[in-house]
Amino acid sequence: MAAATPTTVIIPDLFESFLSRTPKVNPHYEVVRDAALDWASEVCGYNQEGAKKMRQGDFGYFAAVSLPDASPVKLRTVIDWFNWLFVFDDQLDDGPLSLQKDEACKYIDGTLSILDDRSPYRFDKSIQPIQRVIHIVRYRNLDMSNFYFGL
Repeated sequence: MAAATPTTVIIPDLFESFLSRTPKVNPHYEVVRDAALDWASEVCGYNQEGAKKMRQGDFGYFAAVSLPDASPVKLRTVIDWFNWLFVFDDQLDDGPLSLQKDEACKYIDGTLSILDDRSPYRFDKSIQPIQRVIHIVRYRNLDMSNFYFGL
């Protein structure tokens, strides 16, 4: 029986922040971020204060360093999704739904119904405008997948 060949496993430094080194940033970041923020603000009907708050979050930066080589179209999809995700989460953590369990459950169920086509989408701008964002992003992705997979 032959001797076993030793295997070397290199474990990365798990205590290093992902931004401790200068990250590579997608070259389309600024243009795509601005277009995504303008679009989300328009779809959600944000006033200047709401749009400013979303800009300050700059969720697109995380997408730009996570996908430094993505095309503008793919980067835009991820930035739109991140913008939606953080606003969706804030509604539940720090927003008006953080203390309203029944309404929070309806909000989550309504969003899940958009994502899995359980019920027809009914957009009510006065209730949760951010749900329209995920509806549009989802269908944009379905159109892309149909294109890529020939459906």
